[in-house]
Order: sequence, then structure tokens, then C-alpha cells
Amino acid sequence: MNVKFIVFLIGTLFIVFHFINKLAWSYPWPISDFYRPHRVTGTLGEYRAGPPVHFHEGVDIGETGGVYAIDSGTAQYLYKDGKFQGIGVLNKKYIHITAMVPNGSQVQGIIGSTIHNPPTQLGVVTGTHLHLEESGGSFNPLRSDGGLDGYNDYAVPNCVDGSVRVWREVGIGIPDDQNPQITNGILSGDIDISARMKDFYTAANGMSGGVDTRTGIYEISYEIFDKSGEKVAGPFTTKRFSSVPDDSAIGYTFRNWTAFPLDIDYWVTNPVSFPPPPGDGAFDTKGVADGSGYSIRVTGEGHKGEFVQYISFWIICGQHPTPDYSIFTNRHRG
Repeated sequence: MNVKFIVFLIGTLFIVFHFINKLAWSYPWPISDFYRPHRVTGTLGEYRAGPPVHFHEGVDIGETGGVYAIDSGTAQYLYKDGKFQGIGVLNKKYIHITAMVPNGSQVQGIIGSTIHNPPTQLGVVTGTHLHLEESGGSFNPLRSDGGLDGYNDYAVPNCVDGSVRVWREVGIGIPDDQNPQITNGILSGDIDISARMKDFYTAANGMSGGVDTRTGIYEISYEIFDKSGEKVAGPFTTKRFSSVPDDSAIGYTFRNWTAFPLDIDYWVTNPVSFPPPPGDGAFDTKGVADGSGYSIRVTGEGHKGEFVQYISFWIICGQHPTPDYSIFTNRHRG
């Protein structure tokens, strides 16, 4: 059998398998029209003030009206501090709604419904949005291999000009927000990188929600380039919000999280984990040669869809159309 044909066949089968797998794990929206994308105004992994402070465990669908069960099952009332929150059915939670079904009742999901057996309306959105969770945050409803059906993120992620900063790693176990900022242009030892990034939410028609409405970045990575433009380190993907992190990682994820609700900087070099890995997630400059100019490239990725956009910037984002290699020169410590 022709080798090219075999390669083509394997590639085709992989694409078909991926497509079928995606369909199997995709589900409709809980607000009508069930199979049309809706506006998303909050994403999994964003900072929330609480109390207590925590990562956002689901997505916020910025529409009002009736809320319907996605799956068939038993409706379970959800409470927080003794107050009604919403309704859970199987592995999904519908928060910020009124209740229109009795606690413990059997409901018909959108999946498997018919004209003669329509989906059950669980309630009505009480505020500006519906909060939807899947498996307590273990799965991001906007993941690329399933989740909410047909959502595409057309809006370009954004970085605040001048927000990419470099910090000297003082020592393992010392909170990163106590690290001194490096402003003299000399890099040495372990460094941390921070950047202020956000992904604008999009409406179903692909239009941006506007500068005052922002959602969290889905994935963050960085690379180091030398003066000739050759990559000398990376890419290092440090954050991917496919599931909600443990809340203990808040301080290792956001630099100025106590400033919420202002724009929040991400620690680019730190992975979303706690306790931190060896080296505290910092970049060791000893891995590159002395005395040369270097540039740091940070990339933030938006959410789900074939039209995912990237924003890439060099050491001062939005200020230099070409890399500015004069800003930092690497120097080793003894």
C-alpha cells in the first residue's frame, strides 16, 4: 500500500475522531436559542474577591431570561450561607436564578428533548448573567474539545501598555509581591515576569464587548530571544485554565490581586500551582550567555474557537514595533 496514502488515511481518521469526540463532549447553551452562541462576560480562572478570595469556577453568560436544564436528572437546590444560590442537575450548576421547579424533582434536559417532551425550565436569571459551572470547575465550559457548543472567541486579547515588568526573585518561599522590580536593565540570577493582560468578551456576532468589559486570559506563555532574533529559551507555557486551580495559588497567579477590581497583572513565569515548583517558577538567567542583549516575548491566548487570536509583545508592550534589545543585558552572579 502506498505510504502517502497510509499517512493521508491516518491523518483523516485522526481528524474524524477528533471531530466526533468534540461532538460527544459538547452540549447546548442553557438559555434559548440553545444551539446559538451567547455573550460571555466572565470566564473560568478569573480573580474573585469573595470573601474568601477565589478563582472563578465557571463562566458567566451575559443574558437574562429563562434557564433550562442541559441534562436530564434530579434538580438539587444549592445554598450558600443559608441563602438559595441556584440549582444543580448532574454535574452542572446554574447560579443566580429563581427556582421554578421543586427541590428533588426530575427534569428533562435539552439533550434528548423533543417537541412532545420539551426541556424543563429551571428558573429565570435574577441579575445580569447566569453563572454556569461544570463538575465544580474541573472542566472549563469554553474548552476547545467540548463544552458549550459553537462558541468562538473573535476578540483579540489585550495587554496594557508598559505593563510587562521584570522582578528579581528574592528566594523560595518569599511571596512574589515582595520581590523588587528590576529597573536598571541588568538581569541576573532568577527573575519573575509579570504582565497585565485581558481577553475582551465577544457577542454571538463576533463584536467585542467593549473596553470596560474584560475576561480572563486562557493561556499564557513566554520565550527569550537573543540580539539576532534567535530563540534561546522557551516557549514555557505556565498557565492554561482548562480547569479551575486551587484557591491557594491566587498569590502565585496574580501579582496585584489585592487591587481588584482594577486591572490585574498575571505572574507570567509562575505555573498555576501551589505549592510552587522548585525554583518558585522563576526563570534562571544562567541558562543564557553573559553580556548579550535579550528580549522577552510574552503571549496571551484567548478562549475557544478556530479564530483564537494571540497578542505578542516585547519588553514594553505596545511601545516598540520591533524588539528593543537595549533594555536588558544578562549578567551572571558569581
